[in-house]
Amino acid sequence: MPQRSPNYSIEHITKAVLSWFRMADASTIVREVSDWNNDSWEAAMLICYTHGVSPLLAQRIEKKGWADCFSSAFVDYLNNQFDENTSRLNRMEKLIKKLEQRTPEGVSLLLLKGSFLIRHVYSHPGLRPMADIDMLIDVEAKEWLLRAADECGFMLYAQTDEGMTLIEKRYAPSMPAPQDGNYFSPAVGIPGERADAPISIDAHFRIKRSLRYTEYDITPLYQSQVNVAYTGVSKRLLMVHLLLHTAQNYMSRYIRAIQIYDIALLSQQLTQSDWQFLHDYMNQHDYGHFCYAALFHASRTFICGVREEDIEGFSCTRRFKRQLKQQNLFTLSSCNPQPLSIGDFLLWTQTPLDIWHLMIKQLADDQRQLVVFDTSKHQAMVRPARLVRLGKYIIERLKLCVASPRPRESFICFRQAGFTNEHVLDR
Repeated sequence: MPQRSPNYSIEHITKAVLSWFRMADASTIVREVSDWNNDSWEAAMLICYTHGVSPLLAQRIEKKGWADCFSSAFVDYLNNQFDENTSRLNRMEKLIKKLEQRTPEGVSLLLLKGSFLIRHVYSHPGLRPMADIDMLIDVEAKEWLLRAADECGFMLYAQTDEGMTLIEKRYAPSMPAPQDGNYFSPAVGIPGERADAPISIDAHFRIKRSLRYTEYDITPLYQSQVNVAYTGVSKRLLMVHLLLHTAQNYMSRYIRAIQIYDIALLSQQLTQSDWQFLHDYMNQHDYGHFCYAALFHASRTFICGVREEDIEGFSCTRRFKRQLKQQNLFTLSSCNPQPLSIGDFLLWTQTPLDIWHLMIKQLADDQRQLVVFDTSKHQAMVRPARLVRLGKYIIERLKLCVASPRPRESFICFRQAGFTNEHVLDR
């Protein structure tokens, strides 16, 4: 059969790739990919990497016996990703054990997010890519961690009031200087994980998430809910952190399928009392709609068994539910080449007061920096503070809200858009 020209759009390929996690009929896949060309398969590889699902898909294809349905190069790539990621995660696990062995009495070292999930939730560590090792420590234990990390070949790279980043000493010469507390992790290649990719440690003194116009600090919740019998963290507490982290990525349109899968997988281990706690806590703090969105996508992307009543327990408006049905893990991710606009933020507002507070925050100039949107780079960037007339400021954002740039229809354009490893490091 002749290859299709022009190539399928990135949206089409993304939806196809994610649909394979729920699909039961191999013949449907064969029909769907029968006219894919090399660019389409290469795009599928990059999409799997961007969404962090290459190892998961490799496992599913092997279990279902679907290898013959796909390009041999694509299957080889997925299997290689599983092997490479397994090797990398083994390196991380050895490092964590070294730090735990050096942990003195009275110092708590709590693993967070992926670090905890891989140890206690996933059936195999190689299934879940992880950019860095997230942990929560007391600020008083900072000096101990620096000494222990130094003994393991790591050094301080960046530090803020909320935490610090440690990197491998052998990569220090190639690392640019940190700016404003942010750090840049060296690229590991596109597309794919590598066993020898650099490892960094993200040590948090506090766990904060900025959603809309409010900053949420869940550190006290961690301190009050610690469950020693479950290696320091309860499952409900881990779910709170995952939901807040996902909500922040929804806002910036950096959602990844692996984050949704984390939630889908963990939801199977929650009790009814856990769900009641989540409903009460999230709704009390007015971000139930973020939780609804995450579980909505989890139930429609993966086979996870989340009950409808568990999803509906999170408060959100009917308008939000209608709008959410028009969104998917392509439109809400960095794979979407459309410029980030104020409309993307308005999607997550629930009331007129939300909209007003959001506008106030966006218009605020703290005399140091002003966040504006650069449509040429498709991402938020920071420019030096300057006086901007209120009317002009709002008009520019309204233009972005209604802008309809020409969609990118090929993988070549997708790659040229600048989607590199830096865009998917938050894993």
